[in-house]
Amino acid sequence: MVKRILLVCVAGLLFVVLPAVLVAQAQHGQIKGRVTDTAGNPLSGVTVIVRNTTTGTEREATTDSDGRFAVEGLGSGKYTVQSQRGQTTLTGPETSVDAGTTNDLSLQQNASGSLQVTAETKVADTTTAPINTAFSSTQVELLPQPNAISRAG
Repeated sequence: MVKRILLVCVAGLLFVVLPAVLVAQAQHGQIKGRVTDTAGNPLSGVTVIVRNTTTGTEREATTDSDGRFAVEGLGSGKYTVQSQRGQTTLTGPETSVDAGTTNDLSLQQNASGSLQVTAETKVADTTTAPINTAFSSTQVELLPQPNAISRAG
């Protein structure tokens, strides 16, 4: 009896908590991209700082060996992107982040010390979910059928 009550409580929590977590994840955007020099060579170890211009909150990411970075879980709003390498900090223009979108940035550091940002925003299509399932006649025939009568009748 106690196990059954515990099982019902756990199942109830899953039905309440899991949808809330999924909705919370869907309400965030992300900024990802690649940092290169003017020749197109990736810059690794660069700290990319993403700052919300309204709230001032900051998130950081460090570029990998291919110069790529990703900052996830950003709320909707306007953000500035900074590139920091050693003592040099460069600030790019503002970019907007919306819920469920991914901003793909290309950051290029010039020899003069300026940061050139190229952005592309990708919006996730949440209106439809493609479902493609085709069953062969053999698969349909093998489905369990209650009170099934043989083919012969």
